[in-house]
Amino acid sequence: MSILRTPISKIAIADLEELCVVGARETAELEFKGELPFRSSKEVSADRWITHGDRIGDYARDKLLAELIAFANAEGGTLIIGLHETDDEPRRAGQLKALPNCEDLARRLLDACEDVIEPRLPLIEGRAIPVPDGEGQGYIVIRVSGSGSGPHRLASDGHFYIRRAERSVKMDVREIRDRFLELARTGDAIEGKFRSRVGAHRRRFDALASSDRTGETHFTGLTVTAIPLNSWNIGALTDKENQKRLWWTGGPFAIRQGGTEVAYPIHFPADRFASGSEIGLRSLRGQPGDVERLLTSDGVVEFSVFVAESPGRGKTFQGTGSLFLDWVVALMAGTIAQVDHLRTSFARDAAEFGLQMIISSNLELSPRWGRAMGWSSEKFEQLVLPKQLIGPRDTFDDVVNLLLRDILNHCGIAADNPISVDWPNLLK
Repeated sequence: MSILRTPISKIAIADLEELCVVGARETAELEFKGELPFRSSKEVSADRWITHGDRIGDYARDKLLAELIAFANAEGGTLIIGLHETDDEPRRAGQLKALPNCEDLARRLLDACEDVIEPRLPLIEGRAIPVPDGEGQGYIVIRVSGSGSGPHRLASDGHFYIRRAERSVKMDVREIRDRFLELARTGDAIEGKFRSRVGAHRRRFDALASSDRTGETHFTGLTVTAIPLNSWNIGALTDKENQKRLWWTGGPFAIRQGGTEVAYPIHFPADRFASGSEIGLRSLRGQPGDVERLLTSDGVVEFSVFVAESPGRGKTFQGTGSLFLDWVVALMAGTIAQVDHLRTSFARDAAEFGLQMIISSNLELSPRWGRAMGWSSEKFEQLVLPKQLIGPRDTFDDVVNLLLRDILNHCGIAADNPISVDWPNLLK
């Protein structure tokens, strides 16, 4: 179904109309709601949002959020609000009927997810699709991925929900227990993948450092790894068409620091991001150069730089090497951009990815921006930074700044000048 393969940011009214034309049916990944659910009575003929426009009724809120929970506790899915089904069997997409003040309604539903779903859904994407000249009327599309942080429940009734075929149902005690065990096994497997990538980084760095015959060369290794927290299987990744379609390419970009309007250019290693890929075993790898890149069929994304500086180069003072924060930001931005490219390519806007950075050096490191002097130094032969979650686009800067803060704090430096990355240039 084309709408399930369309990034949520690109879904238009024409896509919703197509569902009605072809008589699409609900599936394990697709749910239609023609209106906001309500308990009918002599006094109530529609949800309060329709009759008064001041708030969503608790009943409507809970019914809609239960659908999202069911998707999150299964394999993920898309909820469309404003699309009515036919009355005959099997029921199919019938007609569209716009909801009032759809943009505010979408915001309130997403806010309710924060308050009423336990534990909180790590990543959820939703948007309103207004009708042209419709005075704010329109439709709502919300998408969630299968979650690795569950199982999730609706706080207002205490129930866990899951998707079975085209229905969302309550989970029984055994299903809840089995889901906990399944997620624990999945978590162990993900941790194993991260450990494997740390080991690969160590072997690469040790091989580089062992090649030094002078004992005075400064070696630095930086690796950023992103691993999906739910199942990915990129079929035929190494086909020429997919190789070109799924391999993100970029270039130098700019950042701004501390809210200023002055742009600070990031060149290396971003100027190597335009290089193509070579086919590996169920993977694509970057062409030989300064940046080592990896994209595997199970969704692992990795950017690395290993640099050898001859004696006397790159030192900030005697016996100390430079950790260029420009490189850190470039590798982080490249990794995040490749993850975003995968999400967009497969219309898995809400897919969760964990991210980790490893820094190795044979000297004490002094963090610095480009040619500016560093603040302090701290000896570490290897630093494995805490893992983070790559959230939606509007949180990408938060991910980069948290990692920069962790690096600086490790060196005894207060991080008080957050940066912003020129994401539109990278993600175009």
